[in-house]
Amino acid sequence: MQILKLNLQQPSFSSKAPPKVKVYHIYRILPYYFTTINLLTLADVATTLPLYWFARAARILPLSTVGFIQYLSPTISLFIAVFLFHEPFTKTHWLSFGFIWSALIVFTLSSLRSRSQSVSASPNLALKKRAQ
Repeated sequence: MQILKLNLQQPSFSSKAPPKVKVYHIYRILPYYFTTINLLTLADVATTLPLYWFARAARILPLSTVGFIQYLSPTISLFIAVFLFHEPFTKTHWLSFGFIWSALIVFTLSSLRSRSQSVSASPNLALKKRAQ
């Protein structure tokens, strides 16, 4: 039983000219190669450094602040897309954008309120501990 049939005969070019093969010389390829390598290297650095800086800052800042900052980047990108590149932005988009930012405002106000209550409650706790 023969599964694979190979044609090992060379094609004859007796009546036709051989096909032309485009040959690239090394001096024409190298500039593109080095440009690609340089761009890939710079892309690596351009991606790594902001992530590294963000990780360092995230260790120092409270998580609520980091979460709030995470909303700023997409918002800035949205404004650039709408106002600079004139991307379509419908009423539904504005409505959802407003709901997201109103929720952020409510969260921020409640965080500030709870922080001020904890600061005002801490002197009372200190006085109670001294009295005991």
